Amino acid sequence: LASGGVYSEATLSVMLVMNCLAVNLTRNTFHSQSNTQGIVSSLMTVGNGIKVGLEVLLTLFSGGEVSFPSSDLQVGICHSIVSSVVATLIGLKPIIYLHEDDSVRDIAVAIRDEIINALATSAALGQVVASLASAPVSLTLMKNATTLQELSVVMDSAVYQRENVRDSGKYGSWSRFVTPKRARQKRATKSAEISSNADDSADASSNINDLAVISLSLLLLWGENAEDITRKLESSDESLLALSPCNLLLCKACLPVSKSTDKSCNI
Repeated sequence: LASGGVYSEATLSVMLVMNCLAVNLTRNTFHSQSNTQGIVSSLMTVGNGIKVGLEVLLTLFSGGEVSFPSSDLQVGICHSIVSSVVATLIGLKPIIYLHEDDSVRDIAVAIRDEIINALATSAALGQVVASLASAPVSLTLMKNATTLQELSVVMDSAVYQRENVRDSGKYGSWSRFVTPKRARQKRATKSAEISSNADDSADASSNINDLAVISLSLLLLWGENAEDITRKLESSDESLLALSPCNLLLCKACLPVSKSTDKSCNI
């Protein structure tokens, strides 16, 4: 069902279901009337779903660059995946420390370790999470750079038109002071379009900010769980450096590449 990756609505549906299971993981584990085998099976279902979600998230990294989700569907899929990982890590902790059954605790530990190892050992996956967490800043920088380039083009064009309009047109040197009615109507229509686009942009920005917030939460939980894993190890400092998200600071950050689609966010 998730084979379509970030381009399929089926993937979004699957990850939303997975998010519901992850959010209720602790409650279902402790309140379940099932036997130990049923609880273990439920935990493994969530763990396998998280692995699939991380594989989908990994498809955003290609050719050494992170392709930022460029449609509402892709942003929704990424948000549901990251939310599922966050909810799973939160839900596993009380199970690891408080559940009475050793086999349930062992499975919970194994799932947690597998998630942290997947994040820590895949530089591409770490880059994706870091890019999503820093998306508002990166996209703002890209937008400002684009705006400056557009402004430069407009100013150059205005200077060129002013120099060439003085002795041309119906009104001669006075033509630059004349504004035809049709031009005013076009500007009014353009203003209405800009206002509409601004509303759409506000909705897109809100979705992107939500995705960034949940990605930052994942980075914090990643570091917290890495500390829990390495606390019992002999070379805890070296292991913590290898497992924690601090190794992302040693990597060169790359700006996200926004690819336009038919249902693109107005970024």
